[in-house]
Amino acid sequence: MKVTVSCGEKEVKFDVNRVENHEDLIEVTDFETSESVVIDLKKLEFKAFSAIIDGKSFEIYVYKREDGFSLNIEGENYFVSVSDDSIRRRKSKDASSSGEIKVPITGNIIKVAVVEGDIVKEGDLLFILEAMKLQNEVKAPFVGKVTKVNIKEGEVVEAETVAIVLEPIKGANEISSK
Repeated sequence: MKVTVSCGEKEVKFDVNRVENHEDLIEVTDFETSESVVIDLKKLEFKAFSAIIDGKSFEIYVYKREDGFSLNIEGENYFVSVSDDSIRRRKSKDASSSGEIKVPITGNIIKVAVVEGDIVKEGDLLFILEAMKLQNEVKAPFVGKVTKVNIKEGEVVEAETVAIVLEPIKGANEISSK
């Protein structure tokens, strides 16, 4: 998964991949330097993680914000914005024409926030997917009516699976979310 991380003025592009046959190991490669590091990442509790990098242990708390993430790493606070480049490309392509909302990356469905018949506005939460120890919120790309829900909480789904089908509502300026 190609990821761009922004922290202040600095922006770094990484390739992040799970190490095969090792659920807790993630390999992160810097695009610019091609340097790689393997991170042993374990979820401790809802927002807390333990990361072991080069034999050194770090306790990390992650707080999702509308514009990115606040990280507390060993008592130091950081703000970062992260974008999955493949998801960003797919969103812009899919949102413009199709009502099919696809799973962006293979993972576990943590929460389904809509049912068939719901009316959603752009930005409303549709579902939360956990992949590589991170939770990804998938939101409605436009105002629409939920016509099909193909996922269930606790289910493991493959990337590109059609999770939800939205029927666009034309001319809907002021739809309130449920």
